[in-house]
Amino acid sequence: MRRMKRMHTLLTLWFALSLAACGGSKNGAKTTAPPSGMLEIAGFAAPESALYVADGDYYLISNVNGGPGDVDDNGFISKLGADGKIIALRWIDGAAADVTLSAPKGMGIRAGKLYVTDLDHVRVFDMATGKPAATPEIALEGATFLNDIAVQGDQLVVSDTGVDAKFAPTGAAAVWSIDSSDAPTKLIGGDLEGPNGVAISGGQVWVAPFGGKHLYRVDGEARADLTELGAGSLDGLVMLADGRILVSSWEAKGVFLGKAGGPFTQIVSDVGSPADIEVDVKRNRLVVPNMMGNSVRFYPLK
Repeated sequence: MRRMKRMHTLLTLWFALSLAACGGSKNGAKTTAPPSGMLEIAGFAAPESALYVADGDYYLISNVNGGPGDVDDNGFISKLGADGKIIALRWIDGAAADVTLSAPKGMGIRAGKLYVTDLDHVRVFDMATGKPAATPEIALEGATFLNDIAVQGDQLVVSDTGVDAKFAPTGAAAVWSIDSSDAPTKLIGGDLEGPNGVAISGGQVWVAPFGGKHLYRVDGEARADLTELGAGSLDGLVMLADGRILVSSWEAKGVFLGKAGGPFTQIVSDVGSPADIEVDVKRNRLVVPNMMGNSVRFYPLK
């Protein structure tokens, strides 16, 4: 019970910060390049997730643009060039008549389709056009706060943080799998500390929970290989090809780098709200949405 109360407190703080951030900039994106080599692009509306698209060499950024749990059909996805310049701020727009998108978060690509988490559904779009796919949505029965997506080959997994619009726990916390025919299956549920970031490595599913400090691997109906990072409110999770792992932490205001079993070292600091991170494998560049700051940061990755 104490753990659930702590998670509720953390998630409520995230909700409050996200609401403060959701206004965004009405004047479009602004690009700055500090001496450190970090590139920052402003002008988003609560950017939650970043995705590098190797086939085309560009980035997608999901914008909640409202309350993270609100059904307002107000979210959108931005498309950025490799140079950081905006190609289309609202490439996919919930305000369009043919698009439903309230609070987009995690994104993943499989078989030419873009999968986007949106509360209790996964929305599906055609990557070539940005238009809704022939089957435009996948309902996950009982889900309340779908968050991140990870794809490896045909394998696609989705996290459900298991909270409601006020960030009270609903008991729905889970990790789901969606097969190649877009049929969902719950992989694991229960006391998972609010699953947030998910990643797949060698067919194994890893989770970074927002309500805890431990990265863990899904092993049947149990958690395995728990690794403490030293800070909680974990969000984004990326598994690198060399076995290293990147995890963002709101509590630490930055990003950790390490391996399963530890140790982890903080390599990025001073990001107020580091959400769902990504790596541009072509440039070895870390992409960090600063959700509360309405900006996206790019860091050289060593």
